[in-house]
Amino acid sequence: MRFEFLTFILKLALTALLLSVSVALGETVTVNVTPNRKACTVVHLPRWKKPLTATADRDWGENVGMGCDLDFRSSDRGVQVGSYCQPGRYTGRIYSPDKYAVSFGSGRIRKITDSEWDHADRYLNFRDSPVRSDELMKDDDTILYKGKPFPRTGSRSPGEGSDMAGRISQDGSFLAVNSWDGIIAISEPLMFGRRQFDGHYYVDIYNVDSGQKALAVSGEFHGVDPHIFFEKSAWISKYYFVLPLDGELVHRRFIICDVEVSRPAQPLGKGSSKCKFQ
Repeated sequence: MRFEFLTFILKLALTALLLSVSVALGETVTVNVTPNRKACTVVHLPRWKKPLTATADRDWGENVGMGCDLDFRSSDRGVQVGSYCQPGRYTGRIYSPDKYAVSFGSGRIRKITDSEWDHADRYLNFRDSPVRSDELMKDDDTILYKGKPFPRTGSRSPGEGSDMAGRISQDGSFLAVNSWDGIIAISEPLMFGRRQFDGHYYVDIYNVDSGQKALAVSGEFHGVDPHIFFEKSAWISKYYFVLPLDGELVHRRFIICDVEVSRPAQPLGKGSSKCKFQ
């Protein structure tokens, strides 16, 4: 009887493993930028190394409760990026030993030294929203900011009562409006239930003073929840906007846009970037 029970548990574990592998292999996100594709850079980073310190938790970077995020700093013609986790509210950040410099335009990356990282100016992940986290926002609602309406492209807002619906730039000059269309279905129990993520995501970036759209980022998502993109999206400077393009805790793919150079140009159309996550 005990042997049969252990065999059953083993089969369940194997099923869960195969399910997680198939989901990970099926993650696909595409990217379109209009009106000026040169305003944005799609970045692909290698897998982050775990810290080699006595205080670093063995689950670093693999636990939702560890408060993991990307950290950005200044760099000539680009940005520097690192990854950290903060296990507790009153504990310090625990960084991966890997840190990179990213070149705008090409997306080319190179490893940098601790000295380069320490001497660079730090950017702040600014995630203020025109929508309060306790505010009930329905799908047919439009974001109002400074007395002006800022419509979204997608039919769905990222969650009722969610501040993920928008991101205000650090000086209030720009507003990113998040939305999506498609199917998001998660059945119970979470470990063995059906999970389906298929559709389109949209980020409309407006110049607040003029009320005109300065930039639009959009694409398809398959196998990955777009709410993760919206939750971790941030303004890291007055003009730099960052949108993750992968699943929770991965922190390896993102797009960074410089709205200062988002002058009208030919639509991206045929030149869309496609990122497949494995």
